[in-house]
Amino acid sequence: MIKILATCTMLLFSITMMAEKAVEVTAADNSKTVFVMSAEPVIHFKNQTMVLTAQQQEIHYYLFDGNVKARIIDITTDIKTPDKQTPKYTLTQDGLSLEGMGAGERIDVYGINGMLVGHYLTDQSGHASINLNGNSIYIVKVGNNTIKIKLR
Repeated sequence: MIKILATCTMLLFSITMMAEKAVEVTAADNSKTVFVMSAEPVIHFKNQTMVLTAQQQEIHYYLFDGNVKARIIDITTDIKTPDKQTPKYTLTQDGLSLEGMGAGERIDVYGINGMLVGHYLTDQSGHASINLNGNSIYIVKVGNNTIKIKLR
């Protein structure tokens, strides 16, 4: 009988958000232009015109057309949401059970010597059951997730 040595549950969902400072310019017609500070925007004045330059872009604002405003704001520059969830691994009496993945996702199982034991695919519900021999160590790879399991 194979003893259950571990159940590996990883985070199912994560979001990373980054805030950055930016220059927001509101023109007389209330149109807004935003330049992130990492673009190193420069504001200078020339012949009754405010000129905002960043990287390869330059915008001219004629100051006597109305109210032109420039201010520093915080913006969210990056939101990352994984397309797929991180799988949940459970050791069973027959080997390994995986769930929480997409349908038809590939699973690679390697022996401790690095030799491929087999390729497997998840079913329509994102589940897979893999039969493995006892008293062995395996490396299981699903997408970017890799775990090592030991069966006794």
